[in-house]
Amino acid sequence: MKRILSIICFSVSSLFMTATSELVPFSPIFLQVKFIDPTIGQVPYPKSPVVPPSIGINDHTLFIYSGCDDATLQIVDTDDMVVCSEEITDSTSEITLPDTLSGEYELQLLQGIYCFYTIIELQ
Repeated sequence: MKRILSIICFSVSSLFMTATSELVPFSPIFLQVKFIDPTIGQVPYPKSPVVPPSIGINDHTLFIYSGCDDATLQIVDTDDMVVCSEEITDSTSEITLPDTLSGEYELQLLQGIYCFYTIIELQ
């Protein structure tokens, strides 16, 4: 159910993206969500579903479309070590990952009490 809701939210948000002067082919990234630490702030869980951020990837470039304001991007290797970390502001539209990264990594977007995550393959 969460996956279907995520796909629907991504599809709807994709319809409202503004066109850029240079179209770049990208693959959408579908994110899952988990709580980082439910005891932070001691507030009850939200009763409505959270909308995942809308992002895409092309080679080592991440394209930020919506929902990533004031978030932290982390790239975590298979040994659970953070190999790349980047602050995302409301003016961030793309992030270039280091070319030295290759293989399978977990992409994490930390935002408040939420961690949006997925596995990405870099070459």
